[in-house]
Amino acid sequence: MQVSRIGPSAQISFGMAPLTEEGVDAVLPLLQRLAQESGHQELIDAPLLFWGHSGGAYAATRFASRFAERTVAFVRYNSGPTLQGDLSVLSRIPAVFFTGGKESKEIIDGTETAWKRGRALGAPWTFVINPDATHGNPNDLKKADQLLIPWITAVIRQRLSPKGDRLQAVPEGSAWIGNNRTGEVAPFGSFLESRLQGSWLPDEPSAHAWHAVREAAK
Repeated sequence: MQVSRIGPSAQISFGMAPLTEEGVDAVLPLLQRLAQESGHQELIDAPLLFWGHSGGAYAATRFASRFAERTVAFVRYNSGPTLQGDLSVLSRIPAVFFTGGKESKEIIDGTETAWKRGRALGAPWTFVINPDATHGNPNDLKKADQLLIPWITAVIRQRLSPKGDRLQAVPEGSAWIGNNRTGEVAPFGSFLESRLQGSWLPDEPSAHAWHAVREAAK
């Protein structure tokens, strides 16, 4: 097995690879082999967090649906409407649905529609539009990190058990809600409008970061 850093060559080689069930099923055996060859046995059972751009998000949600007990969360960046998995399972896993304001209307509307499907079931899902972002500009990814880093940090802290041997449901009491229409954020308990119509946010820092990203170009 050969592992190399992600770069242009990797993107060219694998960017258009088919997102098959077999490919998703291969992730855990590859981790087992990596654990054996690296001497890091903790990788065999390590929980995973997926970040997928465009078509890569489909693989992330497929894995989350099939192996929910191993999935901390998943991030769908500029990915469109298709969820690729069992919604009843996916809706129990924290997720970010990120799209760019300069994407096509089809992608923007489709991303929001996919997010709404989960929120209607109470899914801990976040929807955000980065106003000036296009589909694949690296500089836009840096702006996205303003939200993604505190969001991921909070979710990992909330999901991992004290011993790190199992995943926990995110606590409702510490959550914040973002109003997708106005951009206002508030603690879960004080949010006056329907909570399921707003973006779930794991804690206060991620809530303020969500507000900052969506308001950046205004």
